[in-house]
Amino acid sequence: MTDNTSLKLIFSTNKQTRYGASSVGGFADRIKGAATAFILAKLFNRKFYIDWSLPEEVENIFRVQPKFKLPASLHHDGSRQFKTLDLIDIHSRNLLDYELKLALKYRHKKSIFGKNDMYLIHANFFDMSLFSAVIDDVFEAFGITQAENQNENFLFRTIFNELFYYANPLEKKPPNEALTAIRNANDLLVGVHFRTGANVNWSDPEMDSEDNWRLVVKACQTFAAQNAGQKIGFIVASDNPACRQKISDTLHREFPVFTFSSEIFHLERSALKLNTQPPLSDVFFEHSCLSIADVVICGSGGFAQTASAIGGGKLYLYSDLIAPVDQKRALSAPKKLAQNLLTDRLKRLLIRAKYPFRC
Repeated sequence: MTDNTSLKLIFSTNKQTRYGASSVGGFADRIKGAATAFILAKLFNRKFYIDWSLPEEVENIFRVQPKFKLPASLHHDGSRQFKTLDLIDIHSRNLLDYELKLALKYRHKKSIFGKNDMYLIHANFFDMSLFSAVIDDVFEAFGITQAENQNENFLFRTIFNELFYYANPLEKKPPNEALTAIRNANDLLVGVHFRTGANVNWSDPEMDSEDNWRLVVKACQTFAAQNAGQKIGFIVASDNPACRQKISDTLHREFPVFTFSSEIFHLERSALKLNTQPPLSDVFFEHSCLSIADVVICGSGGFAQTASAIGGGKLYLYSDLIAPVDQKRALSAPKKLAQNLLTDRLKRLLIRAKYPFRC
């Protein structure tokens, strides 16, 4: 394929509307979106750049490989008009799905980007089914030839490592002595993530009740019982400090546990002022800790799942470890919340009116 660097595709987390900055998703959504955009850049032979400066510069969190850093001359400050492909909204994505697949299938004759030399793309998902018609070309574009490695997680890890330099938290200076000790002293390091949403942002639809922290503990204990011959240490992560503490304290009766002291703030913050919110570096540290785990136990959210994919650890969903009767209990557990449903909904409406952004 002929290289044509005059054609550019810019993955941007800076989505602007006439009302100001708009949602582009949380931490995991952004790195998934960058991977999807990079595949499109490869297939349509466009030079790829990353524009990630909201809610803070991506370089404050982890480093973009130099060749993908957006040159100052191409910064999107709202004063320039860019053609934009918006894959954030699910309705827009569905409308574009057929056209995009057609363009991918016949990309030598047609391109969804037309003749425009520069395109912005907003995306917050990573789904191989979008590229099913050209999946062999996708693997070839990233040098993945072994059949056993041709899966979604391996592809995502390969793309991520080409785009970003992701520092190992064990190599942090000064080193985190507690994390290093638990890694060195155990055969298996297991990361467990419990996402409740904290009444503000995205929550795992099957495990969003705070009462389900006991089921998280049971999933961890079940895994430990299945691997009784090995020494196991746990990393406990959650957006709910109270639940995180309960899970940590209970597991610590049987296993060594590493957890976090700060409140992990996952809310999409594209238009919020940084000086009013905890730094994104806390979210990154939690994510990077989960990425070094040999095994990750989590729900349906992308945060822990992307960490597992990046690190190459084995992934277990709660449903893989909790017995059917417990799963049913997990789905019905929010009865206590149902008693205060009206109050809860009013609270959410008030919060969303102030912070109208998704997680």
